[in-house]
Amino acid sequence: MKDLTYDEQFARLYIRDIEVTKDYKEVVSFFQLQEELMRAVLASAVSDAEKVMKKLQETLHVRAPLDLHVALPRFYLTQIALFTNEIKKFGISPLKIFCFSSASIEIIYSWKTESELIEGGKWLVGHLIDMINERLHPLFNHPLVRQAAEYINRHLETAIEVDAVAKKLDISPSYLAKLFKQEAGMTVKQFSNSRKVSEAKYYLQYSSRDIAEISEQFSFCNQSYFTKVFKEQIGMTPKQFRLSLERKPTKVLQKV
Repeated sequence: MKDLTYDEQFARLYIRDIEVTKDYKEVVSFFQLQEELMRAVLASAVSDAEKVMKKLQETLHVRAPLDLHVALPRFYLTQIALFTNEIKKFGISPLKIFCFSSASIEIIYSWKTESELIEGGKWLVGHLIDMINERLHPLFNHPLVRQAAEYINRHLETAIEVDAVAKKLDISPSYLAKLFKQEAGMTVKQFSNSRKVSEAKYYLQYSSRDIAEISEQFSFCNQSYFTKVFKEQIGMTPKQFRLSLERKPTKVLQKV
């Protein structure tokens, strides 16, 4: 199809797929299953999400038994795109969404064998749910509290004070402090520290950065304060947390 225009190439492929798929009854339910999968992921329902993922994999296996090495990665890439579109509402910065997406895509492209592709689907479910559970804040009902949380999420690497957040929302610091405590059950500072610790945990686990460097990255006033806040939330110091991970066996997918 080298000499054809993109429109002509697309038309040929589109007509071909219509002919191949028109008698395949599962094609309608496939899109319903995709919606179910995203709902389960966003609800952190691991078991449900894994079951739906398996059904989707089986559907693709029947639809394209000889092209599974193409069909599954395409499907996984679609899920990453849908997921990253959903998490915009959590106030995650465009930079982090972009990097989350690009790193996920690189992992998906590394899977070559059928077993890697199937096992990779299960990993992908857990990967997306971990992003929800460990790195995102809850969706608060009150719009001002939600906006405050989104602002905090976008500025985790800066020193966050209630005055600055209130100024951004054009409300008084005292009103924001009261409203946030009522809605979130914690102060703005506590929420900010909680989110910073969640992010710091990720870097402690997956990077070789010094603890002092991580503390500075998230704008804790000093390493001692970072250690204090971290221990209050996690029950151990950053150093103890990192050492505890070294003692745990880590499951690694092949060729990743």
